[in-house]
Amino acid sequence: MAPTSKYPIMKWESEGGVADALRMYKQKMTLVCEDNEVTEPAAIARKIKIGLGDEGLRRLNASGLTEQQLQTPTAIWQFLERNLQYPIMKWESEGGVADALRMYKQKMTLVCEDNEVTEPAAIARKIKIGLGDEGLRRLNASGLTEQQLQTPTAIWQFLERNLQNIQRALLNMRATPLDSKIPSPAELLMGQRITTSLPYHDTPYPLDEEIRQHLQEKRESQKINHDQRAGPELPPLHAGQAVSVMDTRTSTWEDGSVKKLTNKPHSYIVETPRGTLRRNRKHLREAPQAHVPSTSMTSANGKVDDHLSTPSVEPSSAVTDQAAQTTAETKADTPSPGQFVTRSCRTSKPPQRVTYEH
Repeated sequence: MAPTSKYPIMKWESEGGVADALRMYKQKMTLVCEDNEVTEPAAIARKIKIGLGDEGLRRLNASGLTEQQLQTPTAIWQFLERNLQYPIMKWESEGGVADALRMYKQKMTLVCEDNEVTEPAAIARKIKIGLGDEGLRRLNASGLTEQQLQTPTAIWQFLERNLQNIQRALLNMRATPLDSKIPSPAELLMGQRITTSLPYHDTPYPLDEEIRQHLQEKRESQKINHDQRAGPELPPLHAGQAVSVMDTRTSTWEDGSVKKLTNKPHSYIVETPRGTLRRNRKHLREAPQAHVPSTSMTSANGKVDDHLSTPSVEPSSAVTDQAAQTTAETKADTPSPGQFVTRSCRTSKPPQRVTYEH
């Protein structure tokens, strides 16, 4: 039986750079395929694509390679090595998405000129490869035609216009006053009104002390509205207390006990038949305590205290009272003629209509 070795995985976020990671990945994949006696080109190409992960498959899907080339290891290696020098769009850049897109556009233009890539469809393909999952998601929802998606100018215009719309919307939202007495969040932060494309009425706002008072009143009003819809405050639990624990998957309740309290509010560690769990207070109910009534109280010396004893009832009178109570309940539950009991145990009575005697 031939020895089996674990196939390598391409590390796209390697500290030494993507080019060095691809070189190491290619060497390891070649050695492992030789060790496992995998010689068929289609099988080797399949192993390569499995190890490339989501990022590698995304690049191959946008590569423009034919189905036959995707079954050839040499064509896959050549494409990956040739496209590593192209830049990648950083959507989570610290300087903002607009600045990252501007830098990405400049780098892509220079690299395409350096590699003498002049065909529009090829340049558009390189742009889409470097945009990543976020960029492809935006392009798929852009409404651009298939011909426009093959044109670099249309792609750049859509991306720049889309980012400008987002930034403009955020700017207008931050410049909108909170109400008639409180200025916008941007003005509260910077102390002056910012310029936007929206029209506004140049009216002076009250002094800072009055604004703070209005903000406090707004918070108190929000708290009152929230407390009206919120339920009552649940009492706290203590360690060792018997509770019923809600199974969030089936919405059923099971017995348990509080093991300890956590440092988070309304959070408890409970012991259940399924093991130790962490649950919020709203998922815990106090277990009802069994109460056994006693007819007498025994003192410390073993004697029965008559003044603490429950007065006894004569058997005959108790039976008579119970029978009378049962009879009264039966009469109350029995519907009168014309009445009927619904499935929800509610007695429905017919309407009393006004009649006229002739």
